[in-house]
Amino acid sequence: FREQIEELDTPLVSTDLASLAQLPPQLRLEGFQSYLGVPLRAGGHSHGWVSYYRASARGFGLDESSLLVALAEQVGVIVENHRLRERIEAAVTLEERGRLARDLHDSVTQSVYSLSLFARSGRDAAEEGDAERLADSLTRLEANSLQALREMRLLLYELRPEALEQEGLIRTLERRFDAVERRAGMVATVVREAEGDLELPQTLERELYYLASEALNNALKHARATAVTVSVRAGASRMRLEIADDGCGFDPQQVTGGYGLGDMRERMERLGGQLEISS
Repeated sequence: FREQIEELDTPLVSTDLASLAQLPPQLRLEGFQSYLGVPLRAGGHSHGWVSYYRASARGFGLDESSLLVALAEQVGVIVENHRLRERIEAAVTLEERGRLARDLHDSVTQSVYSLSLFARSGRDAAEEGDAERLADSLTRLEANSLQALREMRLLLYELRPEALEQEGLIRTLERRFDAVERRAGMVATVVREAEGDLELPQTLERELYYLASEALNNALKHARATAVTVSVRAGASRMRLEIADDGCGFDPQQVTGGYGLGDMRERMERLGGQLEISS
């Protein structure tokens, strides 16, 4: 049955359910004539099927089809969310697992909850025949789905510390930009200013990378930035890591949580450095 479902990669619609040969027997329910089904896809693979049955032989309108496709995309987000939880359980350190779990709760779960609200609104609009409200709900559903996917893509990338150990700080930042910021439509740049080769202890590189990641996360999730630059300047005895974006900014004195500033200060203290915030 699972193999049959995975082979279904395009929507199916019919007003004669009994004669729909492509559909596995388990999904041909008695007492129904019309059928609309769409694949549940996540991560480039088919993971299931969403079905909509109707007792009469009446067909399905564009609004109903669009709503079912949107709901299938929402479930796909939930599948990716579950995958993310599994990756968190395998994170290298308890510290990073805790931070990622907080990020998951603060961002992705809220986005998924918003998806459920817009889907419910769209369903109600479809039942009432309110095309304008349905279109608005689907537009909001799409926007929130994309935001949730951006947040999950961000967290999934942060669970790959091996790239840092193998390729170094600069190349890892470039890879992150390719995987996260640039795919979100941001202009992302890494500037390197160093005397000779930039060879840093792995412990220092790891701390600097997570400092940069926290600042980049804020630019992506809170600042509504369209461009971000990471500058790494290293001399004989000093090093400066600077992250700048063109976002809306915030008042550091008024922030009570959600920006990770406390974690960033703790990391800098462990390194014997200083955290400066200008907004």
